[in-house]
Amino acid sequence: MGQSQPYTNNRTLDDSLFAMWRCTVAVAHADGILHDKEEAHFKKLFADLGKAFNMTPAQVAHLAADLKQPQDIAVLLPA
Repeated sequence: MGQSQPYTNNRTLDDSLFAMWRCTVAVAHADGILHDKEEAHFKKLFADLGKAFNMTPAQVAHLAADLKQPQDIAVLLPA
């Protein structure tokens, strides 16, 4: 049985995975309210994501903005 490779901070967060996280945030906004606990959970997840991947400043900014302003999942999903 093969060993999985650990994530390291020299990996790039590719466009597909980035879009998946943006879609996940959009789903969290689906009820019209992003609760404080949801936002805190996402912020922790994104901090951990930043430890596992080299994220661009633009990616970090997009995820932070998505927490504040819901995005259209229909636009994000094809990515």
